[in-house]
Amino acid sequence: METIRQMRLENLKRHDFADNLIIFRRSIIYQTKEFFQNSTLHGVRYIAETGRPTIEKFMWFCFTTIGTVTALIIIMSLWEKFQTNPTITGLDTDFHNQNVIFPTTVVCPVQAWDHNKTYNYVYNTLANYEESLTQRIVPFLESLPNFNFENIHKTVQLSLAMTVEIDERTLRQWAFQAI
Repeated sequence: METIRQMRLENLKRHDFADNLIIFRRSIIYQTKEFFQNSTLHGVRYIAETGRPTIEKFMWFCFTTIGTVTALIIIMSLWEKFQTNPTITGLDTDFHNQNVIFPTTVVCPVQAWDHNKTYNYVYNTLANYEESLTQRIVPFLESLPNFNFENIHKTVQLSLAMTVEIDERTLRQWAFQAI
């Protein structure tokens, strides 16, 4: 009777151990998948993503493995160099290209528009030679380059004062032709 109880107890322990092993394995797989999906390492997320073809997953696995191995080789080489000579006492003065071009500098104008050009464009095209309509459209167009949260109400009021239909294409066209 005693031996039967011991055998049952051992079977329960083995069964519990097997269940725990299965749970542990599933946990590792789940956590690895979560890590891959939320990782910022490029390519790792595509390895565990569901719905991707197996060949693509294998390709991303190869790419990330090659990248990791290459990085480790470079790190080991630098570590070995650091172990033999931990300090740098010289200055690198080997500059082959002496004719370095200075980048272009642009000075923005004080006003981002030309009042006369804007007025003439509106008068000739948008207002159909109507002076009163031109006087309502020009301030709106001149407020667009300085459009921000501080003057949004003013710009909206100016747009409401116009009687011309406004759409996205027209505004883009005005921005490049009138201002």
